[in-house]
Amino acid sequence: MTKSTIETKKQSQMEANKRYRAKNRESYNAYMKKYQKDRYVNDPVAKERLRTQQRKYVARKRAEKLAAKSAEETEEIVLQPK
Repeated sequence: MTKSTIETKKQSQMEANKRYRAKNRESYNAYMKKYQKDRYVNDPVAKERLRTQQRKYVARKRAEKLAAKSAEETEEIVLQPK
């Protein structure tokens, strides 16, 4: 097989996959939602990974909020007349 033949087959397969996904998107989304739910409920490793990601997100958001509040307080102090 030549390189162009392989590329053509790859391209046609990608287009076929895209058409299939578009046609079956609703049922696929329902399947994937159920799969992810079952996976996180039953798999302790995946559950712990998800918890870790959530904790990092919450910590980052708290730090951003605290930094914004601190900057706001500093700004108020600087702008107050003496």
